Amino acid sequence: MNLANQESIPSHTRSRHLERAAREALSRATLDSRVSVLDDAEWVQVRTKLVEFANILRDWDQKARNNARGLGNVEVICQREP
Repeated sequence: MNLANQESIPSHTRSRHLERAAREALSRATLDSRVSVLDDAEWVQVRTKLVEFANILRDWDQKARNNARGLGNVEVICQREP
């Protein structure tokens, strides 16, 4: 679906989707420039792994923020031994 041509979709939603598409295109171009050009199936696999990694980082950041506010426990990486 071409979101730029959908008048029924609010402009802020269209804008968000267009920004996401632009970031994805930039990511793919960057990968293509550093490795051999990826076909569509390879790109889907890479994109899936990148999204999973981003979700891990987002969850980790949220846990750290909650811990800093005293809202929950978070694993301490590289915890010093007593």
